[in-house]
Amino acid sequence: MTKPAFLLLIVVLAAASACRKEPRAAVPQVDPRAAEHVSAGDARFIDHHLHGWRQAAQEYGRGYELARTPELYEKLMLTRFLIVTRERDEDILSRNIDDVVDSICAAQATSRIRPLCDLARFYRDGPSDTRSGDQKAKPMPAVFNFDGGVLDAFLRELYRRIYGGEDPDPVGTFEAYKDSPLFVYLYMGKKTAGRTPELEKAFPEFAELFAFTGEDEFLRGRFTSSRRYFNRALELLPDYTRALNGLGNLHFFVLEDWAKALEYYEAALAHDASNTAALFGKGACLHHLGKHADSNEAMVLMLQGDMTRHGRASVESVRYYQVEGNYYQASNFSLMGRRDKARDFIEAARRVVPYTEHVAHLSAVNNFEDGRKEEARKELELLMQRGTSFCDTRYYLGRLQLEAGDTAGVDQFLGACSCMQGAIGSMQKQIRSLPGLDVTPEERVVFQGRLEKKLLDYRMESSRLIDAMLKLTAGTEHPSKDSYLQLMSDLLERIRPTM
Repeated sequence: MTKPAFLLLIVVLAAASACRKEPRAAVPQVDPRAAEHVSAGDARFIDHHLHGWRQAAQEYGRGYELARTPELYEKLMLTRFLIVTRERDEDILSRNIDDVVDSICAAQATSRIRPLCDLARFYRDGPSDTRSGDQKAKPMPAVFNFDGGVLDAFLRELYRRIYGGEDPDPVGTFEAYKDSPLFVYLYMGKKTAGRTPELEKAFPEFAELFAFTGEDEFLRGRFTSSRRYFNRALELLPDYTRALNGLGNLHFFVLEDWAKALEYYEAALAHDASNTAALFGKGACLHHLGKHADSNEAMVLMLQGDMTRHGRASVESVRYYQVEGNYYQASNFSLMGRRDKARDFIEAARRVVPYTEHVAHLSAVNNFEDGRKEEARKELELLMQRGTSFCDTRYYLGRLQLEAGDTAGVDQFLGACSCMQGAIGSMQKQIRSLPGLDVTPEERVVFQGRLEKKLLDYRMESSRLIDAMLKLTAGTEHPSKDSYLQLMSDLLERIRPTM
């Protein structure tokens, strides 16, 4: 073999040896279906509201099953984080919040997801979980680096509101992003007031806006519009308990349709068995339907639950539910003939708020019926001093005064009769105003029948009390007895139902 040929052989063998030692790395093949899911998820993610994020999370989840890349994992975890924060803020049961928080906080320190850990924990545990009481002492993370724009600004604002700090340019930030659902949500009812028609046209799947507007329209007496917005929210988010409770409140407070209201409250409880407002609504409906033991069961569940709603409910809201939950139980036991048990719940309500008119009235009547006359007299006099809408307050006080030999009790009787006449006038006015009530014609007809029945019952009960007061007055030595008897008889004729 010639020298050139030998050298060529050496070069070829060396090259072959090198190829055997360092084979070329295979390029991973990503399933093209994963890219399709990611693209679909991206399109829904930028909707920047709960319905869009839920759709995006489904797409990212499907894509991640096909291609477990770090980038897709971050997208999935960010989306799930936003979902659970919005669910918490909207009082929607967030079933997988523990898994989401644990996954975010376990992320590598270099991951963009890691700075969300403090926010995620706060949303899971609430402010009450902060042992030191200084949850507002945390500095802002170095950076939220997801889109370089509105999402980062939104996360900074969330962090600032929870942990404190000043926004160097709050007006500029809002003006820059005021048309994004993220900042519409942050300033709902403040800087976005009056923009609902424009916003619902721009964001037809913005369920949070619809629930808020439904509540706002309800307070303004625009019940048809309120119902429409609540239903739109539920079409997008069937587990939206705020919207279900809103529809229940419409039937409870506006139409006094306890059975229909109960359906909505129970629908909310089917999604969240511990929902405070739904449990209260259920208990109140059952009370009005005469199911007193069942009403108490609902109120017990409510009072035993987390009425702070993970630290987001106001102190006033919690107190309201505490007082009313105990009051309804007291009233139920009283109606069941268990005034001894009723007294326990009256005292429980008073430990929360020492004086409320309806609790004081129930206590006074129970004490009167139990023969605790001195306690009843003090409570009735306090009701009179503070002003009361209960006409029978004067009736009970008048009886106690007459029993004590004070003929001024007759004056209380005349005042009770006058109060009853005024109450009947108010009911009649409500019935006359029904044509202007913003509900369906069918609902107005049914409601009118309900109100007329209520008026008839009140007339009959008032007539019974006036008859009793006439007999008691006739047996007194009051100097103006005859005049009082005539006045009370005249009022009785106006009040007594015509058969």
